[in-house]
Amino acid sequence: MIVITPSAGIPYFPPDIIKSATGIFRTKRAINIFERKIENFFGAKYFIATNSGTTAFYIILLFLKSISPSDKKEVILPAYTAPSLILPIKRAGLEPKLADIHPETFNMDIQKVLESITKKTLSVLVVHMFGIPVDFKHVQESIKKKDVYVIEDAASSMGSKIYGKYTGTIAEIGFFSLNRGKNTSNLTGGLIYLRNKENLKRVKKLAGDLPSISSLQKINTFAKICGLSLAVRPFFYTVLNPLISKYKYTTLHKDFDAYQYNSVQSALGEEVLKRYKIIFKLRKRNGDMLYKGLKNNSNLVLPTLPHNAEVVFNQFPIVVKNKKNKEIIFRKLLEVGIETTFLYEKPLHHFYPELSPDRKKEPFPYSLFLAERLLLLPTHPQISTQKIRTIIEIVNEYA
Repeated sequence: MIVITPSAGIPYFPPDIIKSATGIFRTKRAINIFERKIENFFGAKYFIATNSGTTAFYIILLFLKSISPSDKKEVILPAYTAPSLILPIKRAGLEPKLADIHPETFNMDIQKVLESITKKTLSVLVVHMFGIPVDFKHVQESIKKKDVYVIEDAASSMGSKIYGKYTGTIAEIGFFSLNRGKNTSNLTGGLIYLRNKENLKRVKKLAGDLPSISSLQKINTFAKICGLSLAVRPFFYTVLNPLISKYKYTTLHKDFDAYQYNSVQSALGEEVLKRYKIIFKLRKRNGDMLYKGLKNNSNLVLPTLPHNAEVVFNQFPIVVKNKKNKEIIFRKLLEVGIETTFLYEKPLHHFYPELSPDRKKEPFPYSLFLAERLLLLPTHPQISTQKIRTIIEIVNEYA
């Protein structure tokens, strides 16, 4: 039997499980403790925990909508990113508007964003894809001068820095994800970041108005944490794969659940937070090794990383110029027990045709190019240096 290392996942240890069990009996105050510890880690205030990154984004949009003129309806985001981001925009009664990505950075093209801003624009969502920071410092003031809010999506870049600041805390408002498969995980969860204390009370109220979960649901959350602690480990991932595959996202989400964060996950978060530095260090090391080992392959395109950045890779993105070779690399790595992923195989306007400004020709060619040729390589802490070397060997041979 070939033991398969999953493409993503943070393992939990006995102290994590024990601490999360105490959360069943803890009050909401425990969530505040977790939020304060997050603030101490980032050296920034203020954080509010939610049940998901999607909910965090939704709460932010509701807040910005409530303090803005009613004709400001548009939210600009990259044409290649998580399709689930469209859901909170629509639920908040706003309109998504797409901008193409930059072919060199694999992140949104800031110049395209600036060209897309109109009087109807409420906000620009800066998404730090794959853990790679968007270098938007030089245009942030230009965006703000247009009376448009900048929201940072650090769902996949927790721990990454640029200009010495953590992504998600550079703009005045941002959010993170603590879902399984992210840079670090509390099973699920999200965080809202606010720099301005004056906004804290209103945003906290919006989050507090969401329904809370029952004690029985807390126990169910604990059971899922126990299951995930096994499922992400290579042996159990391999043996239980028929069962685990049922829980993987294979279809487009139609909606999302929004409710208050619970004390089981915040208790788990307190314990996992003790390992943040080592988790982020390993992700950076693994990504740096992959970059060094693959950068000279002319059959690949690697992202250009911004200067003054420390990249904590969620997964390492490569563009395989020959689409057929992407499939071959995927299979060859799986044969030696290393799982990779294609992530989103279509840009947003192919999932949601109504978002396309032009039906006759491709309006976002770089986003389509990336979607069709992207392969993500694992960088999580369970990937050893030997496995990184194996990945480099196989990718270089078959690209």
